[in-house]
Amino acid sequence: MRHFFFCFFILFVSTACTTTAPLIDGRDVSWQTHQQEVAQLQYWTIQGRLAVNNGSESWHMDMSWQQQGDTYVIKLVAPLGAGQIQLRGDKHGVVLDDGETAPLYADDVDSLLYESTGLQIPVSGLYYWVRGLPDPNMLNGEMNLSAGKLKRLQQGGWQLRFRRYQQVNNTSLPNKLFLRRDDVDVRLVIDQWHLGLVTS
Repeated sequence: MRHFFFCFFILFVSTACTTTAPLIDGRDVSWQTHQQEVAQLQYWTIQGRLAVNNGSESWHMDMSWQQQGDTYVIKLVAPLGAGQIQLRGDKHGVVLDDGETAPLYADDVDSLLYESTGLQIPVSGLYYWVRGLPDPNMLNGEMNLSAGKLKRLQQGGWQLRFRRYQQVNNTSLPNKLFLRRDDVDVRLVIDQWHLGLVTS
């Protein structure tokens, strides 16, 4: 399964932020209001582009993520028909299916994805981070706010930069998010947000 993604190495240059935002008190009223509003979003779909670089290998994929309460479906599609994988899970576990080999099951989505494809993507944390929220299951490191929204965050060994937000149904949600841990860079650009239940 890993060869589908290894054969598409794309070199991209990591950019570094040259300014440091001041640390703002996490009890800021505007942040509390925004955090409570966004935490209520349990039904959403995003379409975007994902780039992962571990220093020696790079991947570039289209990504879709459909979250319906406790259930999610994430699709990662490599360019030029090189392959795709689907993660379908809930609070009890996750199934990874590449459409060619037998589906794989595990309790932990991050470990399953890495062991099967080599991709180090913190899916469990991204469930919160894509909405601009800290993961309550991780200890907070440095947290920087801007206009009542997350600008930078350190959690689980990851350094996160929320580069851009967009208005979605009167709610500010990230549409450009950079993550780094050790030599791994993850960049997510969200092209489209949809809030609410998905009806067939």
